Amino acid sequence: MEEISRASGSVGLSYGAHSNLCINQLVRNGTTAQKQKYLPKVVYAKTDIVAHSERMTAFIIEKGMPGFSMAQKLDKLGMRGSDTCELVFENCFVPEENVLGQEGKGKVADMYT
Repeated sequence: MEEISRASGSVGLSYGAHSNLCINQLVRNGTTAQKQKYLPKVVYAKTDIVAHSERMTAFIIEKGMPGFSMAQKLDKLGMRGSDTCELVFENCFVPEENVLGQEGKGKVADMYT
C-alpha cells in the first residue's frame, strides 16, 4: 500500500479502505455463499457516525435494492481520485442472508478490520 500511495495518495486511500475495511469483514464474518457472491465486487460504508454503536450490525447492501440509492459524487478539496458520495437509505429492507456475522455484533467485527 505504501508503494501505491507514493504514486497516488487517492489510489492508496481507495485501496486501503477497500482491502482493510471492507474485504476483511467478508473474509472474517461472511458465509461461504456471501464470500462467493460479494468478494469480487464490494464497497464498504458505515452508518451514522455519531450514533451509539453498542449494537451495530454489519450487513451487505446490493446496488439496485429497493430503498437504496447513491447521491451525487461529492466535490472534495483533496483526494479527488477517490470517489465519495452519500449512500441514501429510504425504507431499505435488508434480508437476513445479507447480515454479516451476528446481529448486534458488528462492532466486534469492525474492530478486526
